[in-house]
Amino acid sequence: MFAVPLPPSLAGKAVFRRLTVTLAWFSPVNPAHRTYRRAKLWLTPPQTELAVKRTNSVYDKAAQRGTLQHEVLEGEDALAYLDGTNIECKVNCAADAGDLTAKIRFALCLTLEVEQGIGLPIYHRKFESELLRRFRFSRECLERFRLN
Repeated sequence: MFAVPLPPSLAGKAVFRRLTVTLAWFSPVNPAHRTYRRAKLWLTPPQTELAVKRTNSVYDKAAQRGTLQHEVLEGEDALAYLDGTNIECKVNCAADAGDLTAKIRFALCLTLEVEQGIGLPIYHRKFESELLRRFRFSRECLERFRLN
């Protein structure tokens, strides 16, 4: 289970939000099996925490085929949550084509976008401190991508 903090300034605001979730991995192969991928990974995108719904036209099971799952979710309803609330995302793994004996490395990326010009302090020092603590970002990396 991976948890990413929600910006406190979005709580109670009816603004457009887009959550993009991407999961990618390299799977060991079994050439003697028709599906040939030994590992199947998938995630269920967090929808209730942000009041967002799927917008891409791909059927949810089709998005789980292959070794890349990309989901786009959008919403604009107001939502209530407390400071310190997280988006939680669980990555699942199962054997698909024979026994799975190796560890599977994967990358998970969650991007939260809001409409321009809303005047909310989405990015601030307290939020930055939480990101630094949880994800081992360097301060130089955060300075490079700072939006304000």
